[in-house]
Amino acid sequence: MRRLFFGLGLLFAASTAAANDTPNTAFSYSDAAVNSFAFSSSRIYVGGLFNQFTTVGSAVPDIRHRLAGLDSVSGGILPNWRPTQVADAIVSINALVLSKDSRTLFVGGDFSRFVGAARSNVAAVDAANGALTSWAPVVDGVVRTMALSPDGTTLYIGGDFLNAGGGGRAHLAALTTSLGQLMPWSADTDAPVRTMAVTSDGGTLFVGGDFTRVAGRSRARLAAINLSNGLATPWQADADATVRQLRISPDGADLYVGGDFTTIAADTGAQTRSRLARVSTVSPAILSSWAPATDAPVDTLAVSRDGEVVFIGGTFSSVNATARSQIAVVDAAAGAVMPWNPGGSSTITQIGALEVSSNDASLFVGGDFSMIGGDVRSGMAVFDVAPPVTTLSPVAGGYPTARDLTMSCADNAGNPCASIRYTTDGSDPRTSATAIVYSASIHIAAASTTIRYSGVDAYGREEAATTAHFYIDGKAPVTTVSLPADTYGRATITAVTLTCKDELDGSGCAAIYFSGDGSEPVADLAHQYLKAIDLTGYLSDSAADGTVTLKYFSVDNTGNQEATHTDVYTLDQNPPVVTADPLGATYSGPIDVTLTCDDQGGSGCKAMYYTLDGTKPSDGTVPASDGVSLVPATTEYTGPIHLASGAPVSVYVIDNAGNSASALIAIYSFNANRTDTRHGLAALDYPVLLILAVLFAVRRCCRLG
Repeated sequence: MRRLFFGLGLLFAASTAAANDTPNTAFSYSDAAVNSFAFSSSRIYVGGLFNQFTTVGSAVPDIRHRLAGLDSVSGGILPNWRPTQVADAIVSINALVLSKDSRTLFVGGDFSRFVGAARSNVAAVDAANGALTSWAPVVDGVVRTMALSPDGTTLYIGGDFLNAGGGGRAHLAALTTSLGQLMPWSADTDAPVRTMAVTSDGGTLFVGGDFTRVAGRSRARLAAINLSNGLATPWQADADATVRQLRISPDGADLYVGGDFTTIAADTGAQTRSRLARVSTVSPAILSSWAPATDAPVDTLAVSRDGEVVFIGGTFSSVNATARSQIAVVDAAAGAVMPWNPGGSSTITQIGALEVSSNDASLFVGGDFSMIGGDVRSGMAVFDVAPPVTTLSPVAGGYPTARDLTMSCADNAGNPCASIRYTTDGSDPRTSATAIVYSASIHIAAASTTIRYSGVDAYGREEAATTAHFYIDGKAPVTTVSLPADTYGRATITAVTLTCKDELDGSGCAAIYFSGDGSEPVADLAHQYLKAIDLTGYLSDSAADGTVTLKYFSVDNTGNQEATHTDVYTLDQNPPVVTADPLGATYSGPIDVTLTCDDQGGSGCKAMYYTLDGTKPSDGTVPASDGVSLVPATTEYTGPIHLASGAPVSVYVIDNAGNSASALIAIYSFNANRTDTRHGLAALDYPVLLILAVLFAVRRCCRLG
């Protein structure tokens, strides 16, 4: 239960508490019993039998008829939140449920008027200002318990009624939270329902009370109901007397049961259980061996958020034959009663409500008492019950050399723990036979060491087992790159991924840092490697040619940093340009044509291939027009081309980065009787132009390949 939560805002608890079994003195208290609690992020709503609440430090009580709101940080009464008055004639408020959005507070109890308006045993008020809402189903009997569906759309109510929301519903009903309409779901019982709990998946409603039949099936005082059809499920764990409280364990696996019973008959057979039991939540209902025993009824219980302990309240005077006056805490694993004993010097008639705060630090107690934990507190008290916390020095992590580990533990009042137990084999120190009681520093010298530890305070409250990993690692990690430093063309450039690997027994990689502009990377968020690196993004123009200098290094969890790597990439994204000399024209006699390749600052020309018949030039890798075969290699240019007759010169060129292009670059013709030296297409006769135009259109040789 070693957690840092702020859900209820109870951050003052540790500083104001004197001891574990002394109530927190900051909270207001009432003049009569508190029956129920509901929590929001900043408020605590309280319902019961009281007429006034007293803020600590105030000489004048505030009138708060059966319903009050407290500030969860200061513990003081909310001055402007006052929904009810004595004129409402509310007998009692038994149950409070806050809507899923925390905007509406649903109230159940024994009343016919609420905030000056007719309301029959259920009502809803605005959680912010206390104003009565229009939500007003009519219920003809006392409501004792309520539960909200996980999706927040349905409010289940249980009690003494026979009709609810305008329809016949014996002791159980489902109402919409939006309008208060009665839902078709029906699961009548033959006697009152006193408690209920909904599974987190919204599939099952567990109910407890005085009944012996549910939805027409034999179920003695304890049942599981299918929330889809209202039928009692095959799960069966009959109790021989009233069930007063149900709680589902934090992991959802078990149902804790409290009441008047002395026997539970589950699928494993009837067994003695003295007013406390734990049963599996899935069928078949398996009764756990967990069996703490009290000498009188358990009216309420609460399970710590970490599932380590169970708080119980009622009219008992002993637990497991150990004196405990109406309130106690038992171990959730073995059922042993723990030293915490706030009822020892108190005037408690009954404990009727227990709730654990969302941060597992505070226990809210409601009931019929005027003194509890040795302090004057009427109707309500709050105890600081957070488990102890063990602190390690140094903290878990990696270190370059051996370390001596020290442990210290304190309870929620700052007092030293009774003991700290630990293991080095991964087992739970609370139950393991290999557990060691901490007495001196632990020398951490192995490459990898796992410590599991748990502190126990003087009240028997045990810290949840916590795991700490230590690494002694003096070697830096190694970073590998997916794309080696080299020259890359448009078709071969890929995003660069960096991978860090620490040695087998190392502390593990913490982060990789890099720069792509040639500057020295530093270990900060701006340089942290989080995704593959696009090298072209470091060029002035992403489509241009150039070089990119990538630098990078990794750091492990020990803080070891490797030397910076430097990789230089030449990016050549554009094909070369080819020119012919002399230019295409009509000539009077044979000529020699020289081809010149210019890669314009790129990786450099690799080769040129040409044709003189209008066909596609190729180096043997150029796809043919069918998209499947390859054009056979044509003549590679190695020197001037001698032309004695007219011809179109088509060239395929490739550079050292693999960029290629294919084009018709010149057309030559000959006429021994002409002296016209026009260049290019203008030098050709009309019939020749027409033939070449058709040829070029068919061959599609007029654009870069």
